[in-house]
Parts: sequence; C-alpha cells; structure tokens
Amino acid sequence: MRQVNTRKSSRGKASKPGRRSAPQVSRGTGGRRVRRDDDEGNAITGIYRGLRAHLSFRRPMIWMTGSVLGFAIVAGVLAGGYPQRTYAAIGRSVDSAAVAAGFAVGDIEIAGAHRTSAADIRKAVGFQIGDSMFAIDAEQARADLRKLPWVEDAVVHKRYPGTVAISIAEKLPFAVWVPNDRQLFVIARSGEKIVATDGTEFRQLPHFFGAPPEGAAELVDAIATHRAIAARIRGMQRISGRRWNLLLDGGVLVDLPEANWPKQLDELEHLIVDKGVLEHNIREIDLRTPANYIFIMRDGGEAARLPKGDAT
Repeated sequence: MRQVNTRKSSRGKASKPGRRSAPQVSRGTGGRRVRRDDDEGNAITGIYRGLRAHLSFRRPMIWMTGSVLGFAIVAGVLAGGYPQRTYAAIGRSVDSAAVAAGFAVGDIEIAGAHRTSAADIRKAVGFQIGDSMFAIDAEQARADLRKLPWVEDAVVHKRYPGTVAISIAEKLPFAVWVPNDRQLFVIARSGEKIVATDGTEFRQLPHFFGAPPEGAAELVDAIATHRAIAARIRGMQRISGRRWNLLLDGGVLVDLPEANWPKQLDELEHLIVDKGVLEHNIREIDLRTPANYIFIMRDGGEAARLPKGDAT
C-alpha cells in the first residue's frame, strides 16, 4: 500500500479563521505608498481621504483660496445686515411675547416737572403706552431726559408688570441775561443758558446786560444782604470781564471797582439810606476811587467829588 506524503507546504498553509489578511500596499501617484484596506470600497471614506489629500497644508494656494472665499462670504453677510435684522426680529418677537404675557407699559407716572411738559418728556424717553416693559432702557431714557432744557436730572424706574415712574429735578431760574437788544435768556445760577425768553414771565429776576455775567451769583448774593440796594436794583453789567456796573431806579448808574467791591456796596447802602443821594438829580455814582465819591449830575454840571464818609 502506497504512503501518502502529508507534509504541508508553507505556501499552501491555510489561514487561521478570524484573522484578517495583511493589507496590500501599492504605489500611488508620485511613488507615494497607498494603503488599501478592505473598507476602501466605502464611498464616504474615499471622499474623506480625497479631500484630505487635496486640502493638505502642502497645497497653500488651495488653503488661501478657501480662506479668501470664506472671508468674502462672512463680509457679504455682515454688509447685508442679516445679523442685525435677525437680532431685531428676535427682539420684536420677545417684545410681542412680553406684551402678550401682560408686561406692557400701562401707565407712565411723571413727578417733579413744572416747566417741562409731559408731552416733551414722553417724546424724549421714546416709549409709550403699550410698549414692552423689557424693551425700556432706563439709563438711556434718563440720559435723553437730561437733554431737555429745564431738566437738571431724572430717574426712570420700572415697576413691573406695567408702570414706568419718571422723577424730574428741574433747573432753577436764577437771572435773565440780555446779551443784546433782541435776545433774552433765562440762566441758571452757574451761568448756563436754559431757554430763550421774552422776559415777561421772569421780570422779577435779576437782569444782566452785555457780556456773559461771570460771577453773577456772587454779586447777587452780596446785593441780597443790602436791603436798600436790592429794592432799587434794575440791572447789572459785567465790564471787560473785570468789574461790575449797577443800574438803579431812575436810571442811576453805579460804577463798582474791580477790587474790594463788596465794601463799596456797604458805602452805597449808606449813601442811599443815610444820605438820600437818590433824591438828588444824580445820573452816575462812581465808587472806583479809594478816597472819594464822584457824583455826575443830570443837568450836565461838573462832577462833584466828595471825600468818602463826608457826602451830604
């Protein structure tokens, strides 16, 4: 009986079940080694590897072109205002939802406004009855109110669900400034112009003529302590930014010195109360000289020069 050779050739050795065969390697374009796995037939994997090969950092022109294209797309979107319009649309939707939920402005309370009309206040803040409470910017409303002529400061407070309380602090009229024959302005104590006026409503306020009345508050306060002068004062004028002239009843002009003028107000009070100088035919009283009173008469006569403390 013939014996059968059972020696197995290494070439004919069967692969063990469950073990994957070694991947085949071939030469690709440019001599580059390309691994070919069993899943290369998968279309998605092939597309990914193709893109990865073409978008390699070794291809700078492709990256540059893609960057420029992306930048152009973003710039076009921004230039077209799409983000802003989208944001505005979202804001309108939120406001509509807030109003529907009961958070709508139902009442606007205003306090402290005497010379500022309610219509001007509502126009300045920019919101009205029926608007969303969430759309109101209290700080911006306060800043807008402070732009109104009479408003010194303001507070805007939201009381949910539907009330906005506005409190106004107004500027106080201090004097009337008459820079020329055609213009009159109400000014604050600081000298700031508030509004133009025809003078009718504020005739009781001190009047300043000519140049801007720098230091007006100090002069008015000093005059207020002299009852005779305060009762007869009709106007004040700043001269060359250095000194003051006073206009009294009857058109009497009083020249105050640049320095030590408060002391000369004491002298003028003495002349009016104790000496009755305004009962004489005097057109001008010059108090600028340290030692003498100078009186200029209305009849054109020569000026009278008397030592201070000796007027009759």
